[in-house]
Amino acid sequence: MNTGRHRLIAELSADLTPIRDAGKTLRKSCIWLLVASATALLIIYATGPFRSGSLAQLHQNPQFLVETLLGIAAIAALGITAFRTGIPVAMPITKRVSISVVLLCLWVAMVAYGLASPALEESMAGKREHCYLEALLYGLPGLIVGLMAIRRLYPLYGAWSGALLGLSAGAMPALIMQFACMYVPLHIITHHLLPGMALAIVGLIAGHFLLRPR
Repeated sequence: MNTGRHRLIAELSADLTPIRDAGKTLRKSCIWLLVASATALLIIYATGPFRSGSLAQLHQNPQFLVETLLGIAAIAALGITAFRTGIPVAMPITKRVSISVVLLCLWVAMVAYGLASPALEESMAGKREHCYLEALLYGLPGLIVGLMAIRRLYPLYGAWSGALLGLSAGAMPALIMQFACMYVPLHIITHHLLPGMALAIVGLIAGHFLLRPR
């Protein structure tokens, strides 16, 4: 009986073309990116002043500008990819996430390059006592909302979707801290990037249990 059923399914699907488009998730992911980043920005702004002159440093120093743009690109790519993984396609999951992961690595590498050649003069100005907790916690609202949104799709790789979403959500406050906290490359890596990206672990675990086909 099972052999006949499998043969019937094979015959019916023989002429079907595999779906390669991730579907219309771009609008959803863009809305999520705007809401999640705005939420993190407002919380950070409400909990303390930004570093004086930090925005002006964008056009004063090209390295700092490139560093920031890479961060924005990585956050956007991770968020968009997370939502796209909520729809099954023929493309392998590792290939689907490759561009966003490469952008993330480029951003981290650019920040790490600052250990040898800082984009800005190192300064304690704007230091926040608990910035490592802020970088971790202020991405949680975005992660939760994103998980709820992706759950309404049809994610087959829940852990991947959750991890990507956690990386994007956690990177948002980490990037904003570039303007709200002191600029010292080692501090940025240990107190902003690493705590923010720890949300990837939270997202992976949550995605494994919550993002399953219904």
